[in-house]
Amino acid sequence: MSFARARAEEALLRTAVIFHERQAREGARLASRLDLDEDLLVEARALQSFEPRAELALALARRRAEAPATGPRHSFAAAFTLASVDGEAAVAEAVRAAPLCHPDDRAAFAMALGLAAPVSPGERATEGSLSKALLALLPGSDSPVLRLACEALRLRGAAPFAESVVLLNHPAGSVVAEAARTLTAACRARPEVEAGRAILGRALADATGSRALALAEAQLSLGDPGGLAFARASLTREIAAPHLTDESRLGCLRLLALGGEAGDVELFFRSLEPLGADATAVGWFGHADLVEWLVASFEAASDARRASGGPPHAFEVAASAALDRITGAARQGQLEGPEGPHGLAEASSWRSFWRMARTRFERGVRYRFGEPFTPAMTLDELEGAAAPADRREAATELAAASGGAARVELGSLAARQRDDLAAARAWLASAGYAPGAFTGASRRGLPSP
Repeated sequence: MSFARARAEEALLRTAVIFHERQAREGARLASRLDLDEDLLVEARALQSFEPRAELALALARRRAEAPATGPRHSFAAAFTLASVDGEAAVAEAVRAAPLCHPDDRAAFAMALGLAAPVSPGERATEGSLSKALLALLPGSDSPVLRLACEALRLRGAAPFAESVVLLNHPAGSVVAEAARTLTAACRARPEVEAGRAILGRALADATGSRALALAEAQLSLGDPGGLAFARASLTREIAAPHLTDESRLGCLRLLALGGEAGDVELFFRSLEPLGADATAVGWFGHADLVEWLVASFEAASDARRASGGPPHAFEVAASAALDRITGAARQGQLEGPEGPHGLAEASSWRSFWRMARTRFERGVRYRFGEPFTPAMTLDELEGAAAPADRREAATELAAASGGAARVELGSLAARQRDDLAAARAWLASAGYAPGAFTGASRRGLPSP
Protein backbone atom coordinates (compact mmCIF):
# COMPACT_ATOMS: atom_id res chain seq x y z
CA MET A 1 0.00 0.00 0.00
CA SER A 2 1.40 3.41 -0.95
CA PHE A 3 2.07 6.08 1.67
CA ALA A 4 -0.69 8.31 0.33
CA ARG A 5 -3.22 5.48 0.37
CA ALA A 6 -2.23 4.57 3.93
CA ARG A 7 -2.79 8.19 4.96
CA ALA A 8 -6.21 8.11 3.33
CA GLU A 9 -7.16 4.93 5.21
CA GLU A 10 -6.01 6.48 8.47
CA ALA A 11 -8.00 9.64 7.84
CA LEU A 12 -11.16 7.64 7.17
CA LEU A 13 -10.63 5.54 10.29
CA ARG A 14 -9.98 8.57 12.52
CA THR A 15 -13.02 10.37 11.15
CA ALA A 16 -15.22 7.33 11.73
CA VAL A 17 -13.97 7.08 15.33
CA ILE A 18 -14.64 10.79 15.95
CA PHE A 19 -18.17 10.44 14.58
CA HIS A 20 -18.82 7.43 16.82
CA GLU A 21 -17.62 9.32 19.91
CA ARG A 22 -19.56 12.42 18.88
CA GLN A 23 -22.75 10.37 18.73
CA ALA A 24 -21.97 8.78 22.08
CA ARG A 25 -21.70 12.26 23.63
CA GLU A 26 -24.93 13.52 22.10
CA GLY A 27 -26.54 13.76 25.52
CA ALA A 28 -23.48 15.21 27.25
CA ARG A 29 -22.74 18.84 28.02
CA LEU A 30 -22.11 20.97 24.96
CA ALA A 31 -18.66 21.93 26.22
CA SER A 32 -17.60 18.27 26.24
CA ARG A 33 -18.10 18.10 22.46
CA LEU A 34 -15.92 21.06 21.55
CA ASP A 35 -12.74 18.98 21.44
CA LEU A 36 -14.29 16.37 19.16
CA ASP A 37 -15.38 18.99 16.67
CA GLU A 38 -11.91 20.52 16.78
CA ASP A 39 -10.54 17.07 15.97
CA LEU A 40 -12.89 16.95 12.98
CA LEU A 41 -11.62 20.31 11.77
CA VAL A 42 -8.03 19.09 12.13
CA GLU A 43 -8.90 16.15 9.89
CA ALA A 44 -10.55 18.49 7.41
CA ARG A 45 -7.45 20.68 7.25
CA ALA A 46 -5.24 17.62 6.81
CA LEU A 47 -7.39 16.40 3.94
CA GLN A 48 -7.27 19.81 2.31
CA SER A 49 -3.48 19.54 2.19
CA PHE A 50 -3.48 16.04 0.70
CA GLU A 51 -2.24 17.25 -2.66
CA PRO A 52 -0.80 16.05 -4.96
CA ARG A 53 -2.42 12.72 -4.08
CA ALA A 54 -5.91 14.02 -3.27
CA GLU A 55 -7.41 11.84 -6.01
CA LEU A 56 -6.32 8.77 -4.04
CA ALA A 57 -8.29 9.76 -0.95
CA LEU A 58 -11.13 10.73 -3.24
CA ALA A 59 -11.30 7.35 -4.94
CA LEU A 60 -11.12 5.51 -1.63
CA ALA A 61 -13.85 7.61 -0.04
CA ARG A 62 -16.02 7.28 -3.14
CA ARG A 63 -15.98 3.49 -2.90
CA ARG A 64 -16.94 3.70 0.76
CA ALA A 65 -19.77 6.14 0.05
CA GLU A 66 -21.24 4.02 -2.70
CA ALA A 67 -20.94 0.68 -0.89
CA PRO A 68 -24.31 -0.61 0.33
CA ALA A 69 -25.03 -0.63 4.07
CA THR A 70 -21.58 0.52 5.14
CA GLY A 71 -22.91 1.71 8.49
CA PRO A 72 -23.45 5.30 9.63
CA ARG A 73 -19.92 5.96 10.90
CA HIS A 74 -18.31 4.75 7.68
CA SER A 75 -20.78 6.71 5.58
CA PHE A 76 -19.98 9.79 7.67
CA ALA A 77 -16.25 9.25 7.20
CA ALA A 78 -16.66 8.78 3.46
CA ALA A 79 -18.83 11.87 2.98
CA PHE A 80 -16.66 14.00 5.27
CA THR A 81 -13.53 12.94 3.39
CA LEU A 82 -15.09 13.63 0.02
CA ALA A 83 -16.36 17.04 1.09
CA SER A 84 -13.15 18.07 2.85
CA VAL A 85 -10.61 17.23 0.15
CA ASP A 86 -9.73 20.49 -1.49
CA GLY A 87 -11.10 21.18 -4.95
CA GLU A 88 -14.35 21.44 -6.91
CA ALA A 89 -14.06 17.86 -8.18
CA ALA A 90 -13.99 16.42 -4.68
CA VAL A 91 -17.02 18.46 -3.64
CA ALA A 92 -18.89 17.36 -6.75
CA GLU A 93 -18.17 13.74 -5.90
CA ALA A 94 -19.38 14.25 -2.32
CA VAL A 95 -22.72 15.57 -3.53
CA ARG A 96 -22.98 13.00 -6.33
CA ALA A 97 -22.65 10.24 -3.75
CA ALA A 98 -25.62 11.51 -1.72
CA PRO A 99 -28.35 9.76 -3.76
CA LEU A 100 -26.32 6.53 -3.63
CA CYS A 101 -26.09 6.50 0.15
CA HIS A 102 -27.90 3.66 1.94
CA PRO A 103 -31.21 4.87 3.48
CA ASP A 104 -30.09 3.92 6.99
CA ASP A 105 -26.98 6.08 6.62
CA ARG A 106 -28.47 9.26 5.16
CA ALA A 107 -28.63 11.13 8.47
CA ALA A 108 -24.92 10.52 9.03
CA PHE A 109 -24.18 11.50 5.42
CA ALA A 110 -26.11 14.75 5.83
CA MET A 111 -24.27 15.53 9.06
CA ALA A 112 -20.93 14.96 7.34
CA LEU A 113 -21.80 17.36 4.53
CA GLY A 114 -23.04 19.84 7.10
CA LEU A 115 -19.82 19.78 9.13
CA ALA A 116 -17.18 19.37 6.42
CA ALA A 117 -15.17 22.12 4.74
CA PRO A 118 -16.29 24.98 6.99
CA VAL A 119 -16.29 28.41 5.39
CA SER A 120 -13.27 30.64 5.74
CA PRO A 121 -13.37 33.72 7.99
CA GLY A 122 -15.26 36.49 6.26
CA GLU A 123 -16.81 34.14 3.70
CA ARG A 124 -20.59 33.85 3.62
CA ALA A 125 -21.81 30.31 4.30
CA THR A 126 -23.77 30.27 1.05
CA GLU A 127 -20.70 31.09 -1.05
CA GLY A 128 -18.65 27.93 -0.43
CA SER A 129 -18.41 25.37 -3.20
CA LEU A 130 -20.00 22.65 -1.05
CA SER A 131 -23.00 24.85 -0.16
CA LYS A 132 -23.45 25.75 -3.83
CA ALA A 133 -23.34 22.08 -4.80
CA LEU A 134 -25.95 21.23 -2.17
CA LEU A 135 -28.18 24.05 -3.40
CA ALA A 136 -27.95 22.57 -6.88
CA LEU A 137 -29.50 19.37 -5.52
CA LEU A 138 -32.73 21.06 -4.46
CA PRO A 139 -34.46 21.30 -7.85
CA GLY A 140 -35.48 17.93 -9.23
CA SER A 141 -34.04 15.49 -6.67
CA ASP A 142 -36.12 12.76 -5.04
CA SER A 143 -37.50 13.22 -1.54
CA PRO A 144 -34.71 11.53 0.49
CA VAL A 145 -32.01 13.56 -1.25
CA LEU A 146 -33.97 16.79 -0.82
CA ARG A 147 -34.27 16.15 2.92
CA LEU A 148 -30.57 15.32 3.13
CA ALA A 149 -29.58 18.51 1.29
CA CYS A 150 -31.85 20.69 3.45
CA GLU A 151 -30.41 19.28 6.66
CA ALA A 152 -26.81 19.67 5.47
CA LEU A 153 -27.43 23.28 4.47
CA ARG A 154 -28.94 24.10 7.87
CA LEU A 155 -25.97 22.57 9.65
CA ARG A 156 -23.65 24.69 7.50
CA GLY A 157 -25.50 27.88 8.33
CA ALA A 158 -26.37 28.15 4.65
CA ALA A 159 -30.14 27.58 4.73
CA PRO A 160 -31.60 29.13 1.55
CA PHE A 161 -34.73 31.28 1.69
CA ALA A 162 -36.04 31.18 -1.89
CA GLU A 163 -35.42 27.48 -2.47
CA SER A 164 -37.13 26.61 0.82
CA VAL A 165 -40.20 28.57 -0.19
CA VAL A 166 -40.42 26.61 -3.44
CA LEU A 167 -40.15 23.30 -1.57
CA LEU A 168 -43.14 24.18 0.63
CA ASN A 169 -45.24 23.17 -2.39
CA HIS A 170 -43.58 19.75 -2.73
CA PRO A 171 -46.06 16.83 -2.85
CA ALA A 172 -44.20 14.87 -0.14
CA GLY A 173 -45.10 15.93 3.39
CA SER A 174 -41.65 14.91 4.69
CA VAL A 175 -40.02 17.33 2.25
CA VAL A 176 -42.41 20.12 3.28
CA ALA A 177 -41.43 19.53 6.92
CA GLU A 178 -37.72 19.85 6.07
CA ALA A 179 -38.41 22.90 3.91
CA ALA A 180 -40.31 24.58 6.75
CA ARG A 181 -37.44 23.97 9.16
CA THR A 182 -34.95 25.22 6.58
CA LEU A 183 -37.01 28.33 5.90
CA THR A 184 -37.03 29.25 9.60
CA ALA A 185 -33.25 28.78 9.70
CA ALA A 186 -32.94 31.12 6.71
CA CYS A 187 -34.92 33.86 8.49
CA ARG A 188 -32.37 35.84 10.48
CA ALA A 189 -32.98 39.50 9.73
CA ARG A 190 -36.32 41.16 10.50
CA PRO A 191 -37.45 41.49 6.84
CA GLU A 192 -36.83 37.78 6.29
CA VAL A 193 -38.71 36.87 9.47
CA GLU A 194 -41.73 38.95 8.44
CA ALA A 195 -41.70 37.50 4.94
CA GLY A 196 -41.29 33.96 6.31
CA ARG A 197 -44.26 34.40 8.64
CA ALA A 198 -46.48 35.54 5.78
CA ILE A 199 -45.40 32.70 3.49
CA LEU A 200 -45.90 30.05 6.16
CA GLY A 201 -49.32 31.47 7.02
CA ARG A 202 -50.48 31.16 3.41
CA ALA A 203 -49.12 27.62 3.16
CA LEU A 204 -50.77 26.56 6.42
CA ALA A 205 -54.17 27.77 5.26
CA ASP A 206 -54.30 24.95 2.67
CA ALA A 207 -52.40 22.25 4.60
CA THR A 208 -53.60 19.25 6.59
CA GLY A 209 -52.11 16.48 8.73
CA SER A 210 -48.37 16.27 9.32
CA ARG A 211 -47.75 18.92 6.67
CA ALA A 212 -49.89 21.41 8.62
CA LEU A 213 -48.15 20.55 11.90
CA ALA A 214 -44.72 21.20 10.40
CA LEU A 215 -45.84 24.56 9.05
CA ALA A 216 -47.47 25.49 12.38
CA GLU A 217 -44.26 24.62 14.27
CA ALA A 218 -42.27 26.76 11.84
CA GLN A 219 -44.64 29.66 12.50
CA LEU A 220 -44.18 29.19 16.25
CA SER A 221 -40.39 29.20 15.77
CA LEU A 222 -40.66 32.59 14.05
CA GLY A 223 -42.90 34.05 16.74
CA ASP A 224 -46.04 33.99 14.61
CA PRO A 225 -49.22 33.31 16.64
CA GLY A 226 -50.76 31.53 13.66
CA GLY A 227 -49.16 28.23 14.64
CA LEU A 228 -50.76 28.29 18.08
CA ALA A 229 -54.10 29.41 16.62
CA PHE A 230 -54.00 26.36 14.35
CA ALA A 231 -53.28 24.06 17.30
CA ARG A 232 -56.07 25.54 19.41
CA ALA A 233 -58.62 25.37 16.60
CA SER A 234 -57.67 21.77 15.78
CA LEU A 235 -57.99 20.61 19.39
CA THR A 236 -61.25 22.49 19.89
CA ARG A 237 -62.75 20.73 16.86
CA GLU A 238 -61.37 17.42 18.11
CA ILE A 239 -63.19 17.78 21.43
CA ALA A 240 -66.48 18.52 19.66
CA ALA A 241 -66.11 15.77 17.04
CA PRO A 242 -63.05 13.48 17.33
CA HIS A 243 -61.26 13.23 13.99
CA LEU A 244 -57.54 13.71 14.56
CA THR A 245 -54.98 10.94 14.49
CA ASP A 246 -52.93 10.55 17.68
CA GLU A 247 -49.98 12.03 15.79
CA SER A 248 -51.91 15.19 14.92
CA ARG A 249 -53.51 15.54 18.36
CA LEU A 250 -50.15 15.10 20.09
CA GLY A 251 -48.50 17.50 17.65
CA CYS A 252 -51.01 20.19 18.56
CA LEU A 253 -50.56 19.52 22.28
CA ARG A 254 -46.80 19.81 21.82
CA LEU A 255 -47.15 23.25 20.23
CA LEU A 256 -49.28 24.46 23.12
CA ALA A 257 -46.83 22.94 25.61
CA LEU A 258 -43.84 24.77 24.13
CA GLY A 259 -45.46 28.06 23.17
CA GLY A 260 -48.87 28.38 24.78
CA GLU A 261 -50.36 30.44 27.59
CA ALA A 262 -51.78 29.70 31.03
CA GLY A 263 -55.27 30.12 29.59
CA ASP A 264 -54.72 27.05 27.40
CA VAL A 265 -54.85 24.73 30.42
CA GLU A 266 -58.53 23.81 30.06
CA LEU A 267 -58.16 22.97 26.37
CA PHE A 268 -54.97 21.10 27.20
CA PHE A 269 -56.67 19.04 29.91
CA ARG A 270 -59.68 18.15 27.78
CA SER A 271 -57.37 16.98 24.97
CA LEU A 272 -55.28 14.58 27.06
CA GLU A 273 -55.12 10.80 26.72
CA PRO A 274 -53.21 8.41 29.03
CA LEU A 275 -50.26 8.07 26.65
CA GLY A 276 -46.58 8.65 27.31
CA ALA A 277 -46.34 11.48 24.79
CA ASP A 278 -49.26 13.26 26.49
CA ALA A 279 -47.46 13.08 29.83
CA THR A 280 -44.30 14.45 28.23
CA ALA A 281 -46.25 17.39 26.79
CA VAL A 282 -47.73 18.15 30.21
CA GLY A 283 -44.23 18.26 31.67
CA TRP A 284 -43.07 20.82 29.12
CA PHE A 285 -46.24 22.89 29.53
CA GLY A 286 -45.45 23.21 33.25
CA HIS A 287 -48.92 24.12 34.57
CA ALA A 288 -49.39 22.97 38.15
CA ASP A 289 -53.11 22.37 37.61
CA LEU A 290 -52.21 19.33 35.48
CA VAL A 291 -50.03 17.66 38.12
CA GLU A 292 -53.10 15.98 39.62
CA TRP A 293 -53.90 14.43 36.22
CA LEU A 294 -50.34 13.15 35.97
CA VAL A 295 -50.39 11.60 39.45
CA ALA A 296 -53.83 10.02 39.05
CA SER A 297 -52.98 8.63 35.62
CA PHE A 298 -49.64 7.36 36.98
CA GLU A 299 -51.53 5.52 39.74
CA ALA A 300 -53.92 3.93 37.23
CA ALA A 301 -51.06 2.80 34.99
CA SER A 302 -49.19 1.36 37.99
CA ASP A 303 -52.27 -0.56 39.12
CA ALA A 304 -52.67 -2.00 35.63
CA ARG A 305 -49.02 -2.98 35.49
CA ARG A 306 -49.12 -4.72 38.86
CA ALA A 307 -52.21 -6.64 37.80
CA SER A 308 -50.59 -7.89 34.61
CA GLY A 309 -46.96 -8.12 35.73
CA GLY A 310 -43.98 -6.97 33.71
CA PRO A 311 -41.85 -3.83 33.57
CA PRO A 312 -43.18 -0.28 34.02
CA HIS A 313 -45.47 0.94 31.28
CA ALA A 314 -44.18 3.64 28.97
CA PHE A 315 -46.72 6.00 30.53
CA GLU A 316 -45.29 5.45 34.02
CA VAL A 317 -41.80 6.36 32.84
CA ALA A 318 -43.05 9.45 30.97
CA ALA A 319 -45.31 10.55 33.84
CA SER A 320 -42.48 10.31 36.36
CA ALA A 321 -40.22 12.40 34.11
CA ALA A 322 -43.00 14.95 33.53
CA LEU A 323 -43.71 15.28 37.24
CA ASP A 324 -40.04 15.90 37.88
CA ARG A 325 -39.85 18.42 35.04
CA ILE A 326 -42.62 20.44 36.71
CA THR A 327 -41.84 19.94 40.41
CA GLY A 328 -38.15 18.94 40.53
CA ALA A 329 -38.99 16.56 43.40
CA ALA A 330 -37.04 13.54 42.13
CA ARG A 331 -33.83 15.41 41.29
CA GLN A 332 -34.00 17.30 44.57
CA GLY A 333 -34.48 14.14 46.65
CA GLN A 334 -37.90 15.14 47.95
CA LEU A 335 -39.65 11.82 47.24
CA GLU A 336 -40.13 9.35 50.06
CA GLY A 337 -41.00 5.69 49.92
CA PRO A 338 -39.62 2.64 48.11
CA GLU A 339 -38.50 2.67 44.51
CA GLY A 340 -40.52 0.71 42.01
CA PRO A 341 -39.23 -1.51 39.20
CA HIS A 342 -36.10 -0.31 37.36
CA GLY A 343 -35.46 2.42 39.96
CA LEU A 344 -38.64 4.31 39.06
CA ALA A 345 -40.34 6.13 41.92
CA GLU A 346 -43.69 4.60 42.79
CA ALA A 347 -46.87 6.51 42.03
CA SER A 348 -47.61 6.44 45.78
CA SER A 349 -44.42 8.44 46.41
CA TRP A 350 -45.58 11.11 43.98
CA ARG A 351 -49.03 11.13 45.58
CA SER A 352 -47.51 11.70 49.01
CA PHE A 353 -45.24 14.44 47.72
CA TRP A 354 -48.04 16.27 45.92
CA ARG A 355 -50.36 16.08 48.90
CA MET A 356 -47.76 17.97 50.94
CA ALA A 357 -46.35 20.28 48.27
CA ARG A 358 -49.28 21.38 46.13
CA THR A 359 -49.85 24.60 48.10
CA ARG A 360 -46.35 25.76 47.11
CA PHE A 361 -47.30 25.80 43.42
CA GLU A 362 -49.38 28.77 42.36
CA ARG A 363 -52.08 28.63 39.73
CA GLY A 364 -51.28 30.35 36.47
CA VAL A 365 -47.51 30.04 36.99
CA ARG A 366 -45.34 27.98 34.69
CA TYR A 367 -42.91 25.73 36.56
CA ARG A 368 -39.70 24.00 35.53
CA PHE A 369 -37.97 21.64 37.98
CA GLY A 370 -39.77 23.22 40.93
CA GLU A 371 -39.01 26.86 40.11
CA PRO A 372 -40.95 29.51 38.15
CA PHE A 373 -39.91 29.09 34.54
CA THR A 374 -37.57 31.48 32.74
CA PRO A 375 -36.03 30.96 29.26
CA ALA A 376 -32.61 30.84 30.97
CA MET A 377 -33.65 27.34 32.09
CA THR A 378 -34.11 26.39 28.45
CA LEU A 379 -30.62 27.65 27.68
CA ASP A 380 -29.22 25.68 30.63
CA GLU A 381 -30.77 22.52 29.22
CA LEU A 382 -29.33 23.18 25.77
CA GLU A 383 -25.87 23.70 27.22
CA GLY A 384 -25.96 20.98 29.86
CA ALA A 385 -26.36 17.23 29.83
CA ALA A 386 -29.76 16.35 28.36
CA ALA A 387 -31.37 13.59 26.37
CA PRO A 388 -31.39 14.34 22.62
CA ALA A 389 -35.20 14.40 22.58
CA ASP A 390 -35.26 16.95 25.42
CA ARG A 391 -32.65 19.07 23.65
CA ARG A 392 -34.79 19.13 20.50
CA GLU A 393 -37.80 20.31 22.47
CA ALA A 394 -35.69 22.93 24.24
CA ALA A 395 -34.47 24.30 20.90
CA THR A 396 -38.06 24.76 19.72
CA GLU A 397 -39.02 26.28 23.08
CA LEU A 398 -36.16 28.77 22.83
CA ALA A 399 -37.27 29.90 19.38
CA ALA A 400 -40.87 30.20 20.57
CA ALA A 401 -39.94 32.05 23.77
CA SER A 402 -37.85 34.60 21.87
CA GLY A 403 -40.29 35.11 19.03
CA GLY A 404 -37.71 33.71 16.63
CA ALA A 405 -34.91 36.02 17.76
CA ALA A 406 -32.86 33.34 19.55
CA ARG A 407 -32.28 29.98 17.87
CA VAL A 408 -29.74 27.19 17.88
CA GLU A 409 -29.13 24.59 15.15
CA LEU A 410 -28.70 21.27 16.95
CA GLY A 411 -26.15 18.97 15.36
CA SER A 412 -24.05 21.83 13.98
CA LEU A 413 -20.49 22.34 15.14
CA ALA A 414 -20.39 22.69 18.92
CA ALA A 415 -18.56 26.02 18.67
CA ARG A 416 -21.38 27.42 16.54
CA GLN A 417 -24.00 26.19 19.02
CA ARG A 418 -22.00 27.75 21.87
CA ASP A 419 -21.91 31.09 20.06
CA ASP A 420 -25.64 30.91 19.25
CA LEU A 421 -26.47 30.19 22.90
CA ALA A 422 -24.24 33.03 24.09
CA ALA A 423 -26.07 35.39 21.74
CA ALA A 424 -29.38 34.02 23.01
CA ARG A 425 -28.39 34.72 26.63
CA ALA A 426 -27.43 38.26 25.74
CA TRP A 427 -30.71 38.84 23.91
CA LEU A 428 -32.87 37.28 26.62
CA ALA A 429 -31.10 39.29 29.32
CA SER A 430 -32.54 42.42 27.75
CA ALA A 431 -35.98 40.98 27.02
CA GLY A 432 -37.45 41.39 30.50
CA TYR A 433 -39.07 38.00 31.08
CA ALA A 434 -41.16 37.67 34.23
CA PRO A 435 -40.36 34.42 36.09
CA GLY A 436 -43.21 31.93 35.82
CA ALA A 437 -44.77 33.50 32.74
CA PHE A 438 -45.92 31.19 29.99
CA THR A 439 -44.22 31.48 26.63
CA GLY A 440 -47.20 32.92 24.75
CA ALA A 441 -47.95 35.60 27.33
CA SER A 442 -44.31 36.71 27.54
CA ARG A 443 -43.79 36.78 23.81
CA ARG A 444 -46.40 39.47 23.25
CA GLY A 445 -44.20 42.10 24.87
CA LEU A 446 -40.93 41.16 23.19
CA PRO A 447 -39.05 43.32 20.73
CA SER A 448 -38.98 42.08 17.17
CA PRO A 449 -35.98 40.03 15.95
